[in-house]
Amino acid sequence: MKFRKYFLIILLPFFVGCGSSGDSNEKNNRVENPTSTTSTTSTTRPKIVSVNVELSSNSIFAGDVINLVAIATMSDGTKYTFDNSGAEVKWSILAQPEEESKIEEDTGVLTVGNDSAGQIIVKVTGIGEKWDGQQEVSVTVKPIVVTSVSISSSKSTIRPNSTLQLTASAMLSNGTTHVFSQDGTEIKWSIISQDGSSAIIDEKTGILSSGLDSVGNIELQVTGYSDLWSGIQNHQVKVFSPVKSIVTTGETFVALKEDGTVVKWGKINYGVDYESIAGKLVDVKAIYSTIGSFCCGQLIPDTKLSRFSTSAGAIPPL
Repeated sequence: MKFRKYFLIILLPFFVGCGSSGDSNEKNNRVENPTSTTSTTSTTRPKIVSVNVELSSNSIFAGDVINLVAIATMSDGTKYTFDNSGAEVKWSILAQPEEESKIEEDTGVLTVGNDSAGQIIVKVTGIGEKWDGQQEVSVTVKPIVVTSVSISSSKSTIRPNSTLQLTASAMLSNGTTHVFSQDGTEIKWSIISQDGSSAIIDEKTGILSSGLDSVGNIELQVTGYSDLWSGIQNHQVKVFSPVKSIVTTGETFVALKEDGTVVKWGKINYGVDYESIAGKLVDVKAIYSTIGSFCCGQLIPDTKLSRFSTSAGAIPPL
């Protein structure tokens, strides 16, 4: 009995210690090696649903240069524009009215020919990892036509025995202006009617020369002879003479100008000297001559009529 008592006393701490050590190790193991539960979410890259081609201009005329770009619609609703450097897409022309239009294979820059009115079919081909499909687009090219023709000159009126350069220009449907050449290849000029009979016009250059009797109106016409324009446009030029009337005594002359002033020239002096009253000869309405002198009717309060003779001299400029 004593043996058992001592045996229990000796072994009991041992078993107790072993139990404590095991629990501690188990706790340590739980701290050092925790068990965690994680949820993984898989990410999916958006895919290309469709590819469309957009143009830099909706109104395209013959001779224009436009840019084309390919834009993809992704499965997540976003847009992706393909790079026009040749790394992702290539461009080509499948069909066109005339073999004049060209497109840059890498950049998508389309140069429309001058006679390429109609439909140009362009194809874009994907060559990169993002897209390896093809898409076509029809480009509508409008013809350039003349909407109106106008005639211009440096002066609104000319004097008799003078020249005037006339120019015809057309407003085009693409908003630009075309000035017709003055060599007879596109237009020709003609005179329909005139007050007088000595005015002429160069049919190629459009240079009008008025005659000495060309006081009044000259009716002109320009006619188109090119593919661009084959119509007719009329124009009127006014010829204004600064001289209202001229009177003479045989060897002396006086001209009454439209502005009411008087110009004299001649050889012989008769009567009152012209120089003494020249400053008063303004607003003259009429002028008359006698054998050796002239008489002016004017609107000057203190001088209703002025009588004078002319001094010798050449014809002055009118």
